[in-house]
Amino acid sequence: MPSVSTSLKVFETLHQLLHLFRREMRQKLEQSNSELTFGELRILSLIGRYPQCTPSTLVEHSRTDKAQIARTISGLHKLGLIKRRQSETDRRMHLLSLSAQGDKIYQALNNDRAQIAARLLQHCDERQLAELLNLLQTACISAEDSIP
Repeated sequence: MPSVSTSLKVFETLHQLLHLFRREMRQKLEQSNSELTFGELRILSLIGRYPQCTPSTLVEHSRTDKAQIARTISGLHKLGLIKRRQSETDRRMHLLSLSAQGDKIYQALNNDRAQIAARLLQHCDERQLAELLNLLQTACISAEDSIP
């Protein structure tokens, strides 16, 4: 088992890396002509990554409260960026997906994210990135297993 200080340094380094990534994304969004807020783009991105998701899925993945998610979904729906349809198995549930316009924004956002990620990790070669990804995936499994 790694020492506490090494484990903590791993999380501090991950935090720093994610902070840099988010800062770059925010700057990119501020420079764009997007009418959407960072939070709206975040939810749009989650719907793009998890097609046919439910509002509950968004709450779980975003760690945002239900009321805020509901407001964001409503706003994105009014803008024509997402589609809602009733679940065939549970009529109380609504499944969310991107509209064509929403998907266009999502694809552009993903392109920006990929460019920023590549720039931030420019000193790592493909082998190092694959190794890092593998280690991080193992760490995620370990973390999930540690939670009762």
